[in-house]
Amino acid sequence: TPVPVPGFEYVKTRATGYVPPPTARQIVVRNDCPREVRIRLSAWRNGAWDNGSGGYWTVPGNNHRYLQENGARITTTSPGVYFHAESTDGQTVWEGEYRRSYDSGTYAMRYLTASVSTDGAYLVHLTCN
Repeated sequence: TPVPVPGFEYVKTRATGYVPPPTARQIVVRNDCPREVRIRLSAWRNGAWDNGSGGYWTVPGNNHRYLQENGARITTTSPGVYFHAESTDGQTVWEGEYRRSYDSGTYAMRYLTASVSTDGAYLVHLTCN
């Protein structure tokens, strides 16, 4: 029997015994392209795929941004995200084969298993190459 840890729910599995649930992590977008980008992102939140406010976030060129909604940083327990991004000058587009609908239209989203940044956030990394 495991020792109870406040804030953790233990799940029994056959292979490994008891494991804590996944950690909720913030989402950061690193834009290593010199151009400003707009990104739409859908993350697993509260048991469903969540498009956030339905709009997009802007990330300056060669910079990063933690995604926020209503003044709070967005968190997810899954490293998997769907995203569609484009440079504001229209020269670069990041898209994929998955279609997601937003108020402004339907977008070809790319699926990404995000890595974990040095500060523990899920990292969506954009480059122009």
